[in-house]
Amino acid sequence: MYKSFRKHFRLSKAAILLLLIMAATTFGMNKPSQTSVDHDGLAKIAAAPNSQNCSHRVGNVWFTITNWGFFGSQFNQDQLKEMYCLGPGATSGSLAPSFEFPAGTGVNYLFQGALWIGAVVGEDTLVSVGADGWQHINEMYPQSAPNGGIVQKSNRRSSEFYSEDAVSEQDLFAEYTDTLVDDTWTPRDPMDNRPHKPLGIKVLQRSYSWSYSYAEDFILLDYRLVNIGPKDINKAYMALYVDADNWHASTPNGFADDISGYHSRYRHRRA
Repeated sequence: MYKSFRKHFRLSKAAILLLLIMAATTFGMNKPSQTSVDHDGLAKIAAAPNSQNCSHRVGNVWFTITNWGFFGSQFNQDQLKEMYCLGPGATSGSLAPSFEFPAGTGVNYLFQGALWIGAVVGEDTLVSVGADGWQHINEMYPQSAPNGGIVQKSNRRSSEFYSEDAVSEQDLFAEYTDTLVDDTWTPRDPMDNRPHKPLGIKVLQRSYSWSYSYAEDFILLDYRLVNIGPKDINKAYMALYVDADNWHASTPNGFADDISGYHSRYRHRRA
């Protein structure tokens, strides 16, 4: 997807991902508490980012999202724990599902997936990643507590999260930016040894799920990008990095014996 946008211009619905293809990505892990520093006038986080994860569990897909740039739970390897917005069949501290389908079977099709954004800012060509595939790099984070947490809503009147403006039976809302520059959180690029240089992007992430028979087998992800930096952003591209693995919860090293792909019907189309 190719767009050029100026300060405060919103790239609405930059991507809507139908996770019918059983997706995934890599290595996002919580780091110790650390303060950040300001960078070129960009917004900063004054304390540890309020990093959270939450699992969709109302339909026939159980799927974990985070508020720091990636989705999935690194299934069976440094996996995220159930901590926030617990749903049916979940207990605090249990392993979070990555992309489990059918729900409750323990069969997962995702290691992890992450948002990647590249653009030209001034004279620099920059890229920020929610997570990369091999280098343990995370460059997107929420605000510090008590702000920055995942917000849950539901259109079910019986739900404790009921809201009149909810879209689905389980709406999950997250906001995060690429503006944290402390190298404890955003280490230097291991390829060129350059420190993280933000685009100045804020990500508004929404995900939706339903239990209805015609909508229970997929999750919708919606991203909106906002330029919060002091410079124009041009020639912007957004991509989803996906590391898809197929395995059962009881299978060690399940990634070693499978081949993952996608149906050509759902190929990315340039906007």
